[in-house]
Amino acid sequence: MASNNERTRAEDIAEAIGVVIGAASTCDWISQERLQSTVDKARGVVMAAARDEADAAAATGRFSAGFEIGQAAIEDGRIDPQQAENALSDLERELSI
Repeated sequence: MASNNERTRAEDIAEAIGVVIGAASTCDWISQERLQSTVDKARGVVMAAARDEADAAAATGRFSAGFEIGQAAIEDGRIDPQQAENALSDLERELSI
């Protein structure tokens, strides 16, 4: 695992995905099945990027933090719901490659 000041690639990926999923989760028209499918695909990417079990655990924590950031960004108007939908669509495309 990286030092306290350095985040790993897995942590960065997990947090970025968490923000997108968290924001999208607040949109009533986006199904839970769609969100879960994206999370499942993203989990594989994050775990592949993790250097070891400790890194994977830290990445999981960063995903949770990102999720909360994404939800808060929608709730306080920093992200428009349509932007969240677009970001989710972009993420889905990236994970399909």
